[in-house]
Amino acid sequence: MKGINKAIIIGRIGANPEVKVTDTGLSIVKFPVATNRKYKDTEETTWHKIVAFGKAGEIIARYQKKGDIIYIEGRINNNTYLKGDGSKGYSSEIVCDEFSFLGGAEAKPGEQRTASEARGDLKAISEGLKANGIENELEDEPNDDIPGW
Repeated sequence: MKGINKAIIIGRIGANPEVKVTDTGLSIVKFPVATNRKYKDTEETTWHKIVAFGKAGEIIARYQKKGDIIYIEGRINNNTYLKGDGSKGYSSEIVCDEFSFLGGAEAKPGEQRTASEARGDLKAISEGLKANGIENELEDEPNDDIPGW
């Protein structure tokens, strides 16, 4: 049996995306995303480490900044590392496979955006990329598997 490893989050970017380029020219972009959950009179924030590779990462780094709202779909990757005292440490990150820009920092918390507004943002970005000679890998149609689209 084949397993499924899929993560879907919508949240605010917590810091400007950090870009690193490997010796082979591969872009690696890392940034945190905060998601909130309300229950009773309490609000809980969870921080997610996001990593995006190649053109997807470059596009996110170019057009997104701290405070922007983003949709991320990807897989959970668990890492093991050695701490200074020799013990093992563990961390998790979401490796971004797909993304959509859902609003800038000026968007109000809880503000709902329609699918057509989100598609309009993607279409504008897509046209800007084409105008600058960048091959477009963004989808401009919503994924029917995502509730609410």
